[in-house]
Amino acid sequence: MIPNYTMPRIKNAAGYFSQPGMDLLDLFIGSEGTLGIFSEIEILLIPVPAMILGVIGFFPSESEAVAFVRSARGESASDDRPSLPNYPLALEYFDANALDLLREQKLKVGPSSPIPALSADAKTAVYIELGTTENAMDEAAEALLALLEACGSRSDSAWTATSPEETERLKAFRHALPEAVNQRIGERATAYPGLTKLGTDFAVPDEALEKMLAAYHQLLESERLEYVMFGHIGNNHVHVNILPRTMEEYQRGKTLYLELAQRALGWGGTVSAEHGIGKLKKALLQLMYGDAGLDAMRAVKRVFDPHGRLNPGNIFD
Repeated sequence: MIPNYTMPRIKNAAGYFSQPGMDLLDLFIGSEGTLGIFSEIEILLIPVPAMILGVIGFFPSESEAVAFVRSARGESASDDRPSLPNYPLALEYFDANALDLLREQKLKVGPSSPIPALSADAKTAVYIELGTTENAMDEAAEALLALLEACGSRSDSAWTATSPEETERLKAFRHALPEAVNQRIGERATAYPGLTKLGTDFAVPDEALEKMLAAYHQLLESERLEYVMFGHIGNNHVHVNILPRTMEEYQRGKTLYLELAQRALGWGGTVSAEHGIGKLKKALLQLMYGDAGLDAMRAVKRVFDPHGRLNPGNIFD
């Protein structure tokens, strides 16, 4: 029987997929090894665009960065905000705390740091990729830079990449952030063994993006917790990394994590958009689907794994 719980109509990796008329394959994708073992997989590759235009634009505020994201997704094109020639391949966000952490990391490492210098007036940033062709490259670049200007950024401050080598350098900048987070937590863990970061994996529908970002700021700052926000803003899936300084802050962060999950669910979101539930987030899945939803998932598992041999303890008990 196909479970009758309702899944959020957004990017989601929490629990077993369920939808009327679904393909059986969709049940196994994201089941975290609890329903079967794959012995052979066929994949279909999507053709790589002839060229990729990558740009990091810097903004004076979060609201202007979000306005750019919405326009890039085609939600608010107007005479004041020009449209892009096609839908972005990627949209990644960096909040003010994330940029400050990268500045600190660059100072700590010194001249050998691969992190480029960031201007003082850059408060937030968005990384965007557009697929294009050599003939259409200039048109795509002009449209993208015009949209940056219309949303409060400056085209002359943007970092642009048109070759694979340049694109990799922009991606390296994006990847430098989680590396800096892990290094900071590693340093603190020497004084507090067992200390780790607390990373969210929530996503919300389009209409709740600003509300979710505001909730992150409000609740985390009210608890005076250090944090950075970054990631996949293209589908409203922005990661928050809470960086506790002590075990007491770690416990406060865990309590706050639950409240943030409730906010996301209240707006039609998910507790896990990509990382799954595993063994650590089972309480969040319970919060999302309730007893009836988890019982329906258990019934599905019993069909495929009646003796409970496949990844016991994953997703639910």
